[in-house]
Amino acid sequence: MPNLLGSDLQVYFLFDPSGEWPPVPSEGLRVEALPDGTFRLLEAPFFVRNIAVNDVVRAEKDEGVLWAGERVSWGGHQTVRVTPRKEQHLTTCGHVLEQFRALGLVGEELEEYELVAFDVPPGVPVQPVKDLLVRGDTDQLWWYEEACIGASWPS
Repeated sequence: MPNLLGSDLQVYFLFDPSGEWPPVPSEGLRVEALPDGTFRLLEAPFFVRNIAVNDVVRAEKDEGVLWAGERVSWGGHQTVRVTPRKEQHLTTCGHVLEQFRALGLVGEELEEYELVAFDVPPGVPVQPVKDLLVRGDTDQLWWYEEACIGASWPS
């Protein structure tokens, strides 16, 4: 059972079980409890769409678990995800992390699914990020998903 106190506080997002993706029933994300009873996200999600770092969400406690409800506000961050193509043996999650770190992004790897989730904070120039995403996809190094993007994201 998740710890609801301290720095290990998590809110869980439940997925529709009828689809093939994501391959998990829910995803727990670290959060900070706010005085008004809402929760600020502290990490980029691997599977949840339309959520990013610093977003504020409502959550309901059920049997000791905080289940996410609606997003109350957007925190200004964006989320992109990258999956190295398996047929390109030279492209690994570590390689992907290095490429995007040079552009000012912080990412985490979910080794089991060979997936990298990146937080794109405000102030990071997004055009070079988009260019690298597209270039890697065109060169068949990876697939990418624009999981939560704002108005500043290039089309």
